[in-house]
Amino acid sequence: MQALVKTWPVALVLAAVLIAMGFVTTRQAAETTSGTWDETIYLALGRSLAAGDRGALADLGVAPLPVALAWSRRVVEPVSAPPGDSSVYRDRISRARARAVQWFAIPCFVGVFAIIGMARGIWVGFFAALLVALSPNVIAHASLATTDMAFAMGYYHWFFLARRSKFTHRGGSWAIPGGALDEGESPLDGALREFAEEIGNALPAHTVVDVHESDHGGWSYWTVIVDVVERFPVPTEFHWETADARWVRRDELATLELFDAFAATLTELGLT
Repeated sequence: MQALVKTWPVALVLAAVLIAMGFVTTRQAAETTSGTWDETIYLALGRSLAAGDRGALADLGVAPLPVALAWSRRVVEPVSAPPGDSSVYRDRISRARARAVQWFAIPCFVGVFAIIGMARGIWVGFFAALLVALSPNVIAHASLATTDMAFAMGYYHWFFLARRSKFTHRGGSWAIPGGALDEGESPLDGALREFAEEIGNALPAHTVVDVHESDHGGWSYWTVIVDVVERFPVPTEFHWETADARWVRRDELATLELFDAFAATLTELGLT
C-alpha cells in the first residue's frame, strides 16, 4: 500500500505531461489543417441537432453522442448563419476541433496510460500512451472533429449493467436499471429513481452526457447516459427485479444476452 501511495504523485505528473503534449500536438495539427469533407457533414448534423432534429443522423447511420459532444449548439452558433460563409465555417471547425480534443483525444491518451499503467507499471503505461499520443496517424485523426477518436476512446469505457431477475420480462438478460416513468416525471428523474430502487443505492456524483429517446410511436424508450468519476462498488444485495450487476467493458457487450430494447439503443448510439 505504501508503495502504491508513493507512485501516485509520479503518476499525476506523468499524466499532466501527457495531457500537455497531447494538447500541443493535436492543436497544432488542428490549426494547420483545413476543414474536411467529414467535418462539413458533421457540421450539418450538428446544426440539425441544435434545431432538435435527430432524423439526419439516423438516415446516415451516424452515432449521435460524438456529434452532440463535438458539435454542440455553442459550436454551431450562429445556427442561422448561411452555410457558405467561410469565416463562420472556419470558426465552427476550430471550436469543434477544440472540443473533440477535450472530449476524445486527451481522455483516450490518459485511458491508455491508466489501463496499461495499472497492469504493467506507470512508466510502461506512460511510454505506451506517449507512443499513441505522438503517432502521426493518431495526431491526424485526433485533431479533427470526427467520430474516429470517439470510437477509439469508447473501447476503454466501462458500463454498469444489471441482470434482470427471473421474475421479470426477459429474465436473465442484461440491461441498465429502468422502468416506467411516474406521472409528470422526467426521463432523468425516472432513471435516477429506478437506479436507486433496483440497485439499492443512489447513483453517486455524476455528469449527464446524453438523454436519448427511441420513439416507438405513442411511447418512447428513454436512455440516460452519465459519466461517474470512478467505478463505484457493486452492491451485494438487490431489489427483487435485479439478479446481479457488474461493470462491463465495451468489448464484453457482444458476449452478453442483452435486453432487446437496450441492445437496439446501443446500436442507435453506435456502441455495438
